[in-house]
Amino acid sequence: MKKLIPSIVFLLVIAAVGTWVTLNLRAKAKYEQMTRELSVSYEVTPFDEQFSLFLEEVEGTWLVRTNTIGGPHSEGLKLAGRHASSANITHLLTCPMPAWSWFSPQRNRESVILGMVKGQLLMTTVDGALHVSADKTTTAIWCSTNIRDSGLGPETTARQNGRLIQLRRLGDDVGVNQRT
Repeated sequence: MKKLIPSIVFLLVIAAVGTWVTLNLRAKAKYEQMTRELSVSYEVTPFDEQFSLFLEEVEGTWLVRTNTIGGPHSEGLKLAGRHASSANITHLLTCPMPAWSWFSPQRNRESVILGMVKGQLLMTTVDGALHVSADKTTTAIWCSTNIRDSGLGPETTARQNGRLIQLRRLGDDVGVNQRT
């Protein structure tokens, strides 16, 4: 009987370790799949002269269709544990996903939340860039209108060189100003 108890304890420990490894391998595989799906990369570019002129034209001649403060982008940043700012939305959309941590479930949980938020806020841009003002208080995203529903309401359109486009301007209050 005395020899049986250590054997049972040993088998229980082996079973617990095996279960832990199996569950972590499954979770890691799903995490890596999410990381691959979120590998969209934006080029962060400062407002150049051409884009500044385009932005002036947009602000001067296009009609404002949506001017929302505190929408999905702000809520997404709050979920990710960041305050609403242009710099934080730029960081969220451009930061790579952290590597899987075998021994920190809390870090993995935070990374998954970050990934879920990022996945909801990703947009297809016309030029593949996030245009950031010199003072970093404004980020402008030039989107095509065939992007998936971003939760920002009806998509707005304008014609630019025969192409339907949309401009989203995210200010430091992470308000969305859509113009057509």
